[in-house]
Amino acid sequence: MARVTESSMFDIAPRVAFDPELLLRAQPVRVLLLDVDGVLTPGDLLVGAEGEQLKRFSTLDGHGLKLLGSCGVRAVVVSGRDSPALRARLRELGLLEHSVLGRSH
Repeated sequence: MARVTESSMFDIAPRVAFDPELLLRAQPVRVLLLDVDGVLTPGDLLVGAEGEQLKRFSTLDGHGLKLLGSCGVRAVVVSGRDSPALRARLRELGLLEHSVLGRSH
């Protein structure tokens, strides 16, 4: 199994080859549950002059989620926060329908 080191945790280089053992272990996975703030965003909460919330999303994360979906794994976003910006991004990625937003429990 591939060893995770501190330097590899923050390596954002695209992966071309994966450890075969890791690929075999991942085959049964069909759903990925994830939060938004700090996972799909850097965790910043930007507030405009009128109080509107702005979020910054990575296009690489979006591309990765679309690739994951093409492999038969459904991404489900579960977040205690809800905002128009978040809904727009999830809609764009085709993830809004199966998301749970604005619930803290």
